Amino acid sequence: PAARRALGARPLLVVSHPDDEAMFFAPLLTACREARLRVGVLCLSTGDALGRGEERKAELLESCASLGIAPEDVTILDDEALRDGMQERWLAAAVEAAARDATRRRRATSVVTFDRGGASGHPNHKATWRGVVELARPAARRGDPPPLSVWALRTLR
Repeated sequence: PAARRALGARPLLVVSHPDDEAMFFAPLLTACREARLRVGVLCLSTGDALGRGEERKAELLESCASLGIAPEDVTILDDEALRDGMQERWLAAAVEAAARDATRRRRATSVVTFDRGGASGHPNHKATWRGVVELARPAARRGDPPPLSVWALRTLR
């Protein structure tokens, strides 16, 4: 199937908050399930901007299960540098470090995330894209192919 050819057997979805997987990536995750890919999800925050982080973490696990993603394939970070919120500014280096760790741990064959526009324009989404792009930058500077393919959801406006 096309999903396997494009993403390989072990894609990693990197999102900013619980609910991003359903709001923006459900069609992709459904295609991955149909192609029998072992998808990992890295959620960079608990989505705790309104004090509901624990509830949102549980919802993310439930959502992922409905999309065929096992709980052991979902990582939800709770990092001071990656707090949910429209006023929170995430450094690309913090996102890159988290994504790099997850790709190595999972032996990911590709990474999927938001594009520069962040789908909804949310600053955390935009920062997620910037950090994931940094994964490929050292290889590009050397003129080498990136160590894994990076795919981005296209923002339409």
